[in-house]
Amino acid sequence: MDNEQRMIDWCRMWNEDPSLAHELMTGSCVQWSNRVESLDAVVGPDQQERFVTDYRARHVNVFTSPEGPSCSSGQPRTASPLVGSTC
Repeated sequence: MDNEQRMIDWCRMWNEDPSLAHELMTGSCVQWSNRVESLDAVVGPDQQERFVTDYRARHVNVFTSPEGPSCSSGQPRTASPLVGSTC
C-alpha cells in the first residue's frame, strides 16, 4: 500500500470503518497523538478499533487528508483534537 492510499484508508478508519485498523496496523503498532493521552496507550489494531469506535461515539469529526475535499457545508475546516479536521 502506498502512502497516499494509507492516508485515505486511515481517514476512512476514523470516519466510516474502525475495523480498517486491521489492514493498517501491525500487532505492535503504536502512535503518538500529543492531544489525547489515552490514544498514546493504544497498541495494535484490536485496541485501535475499540478506541476509534468509542471516540466516534463521543465526538463528531471528519478526518481528511490535507488535499481532501472541503466541508460540504461550505464552512472552513478546523483542526481536530486528534489527527484530522472537522466541519
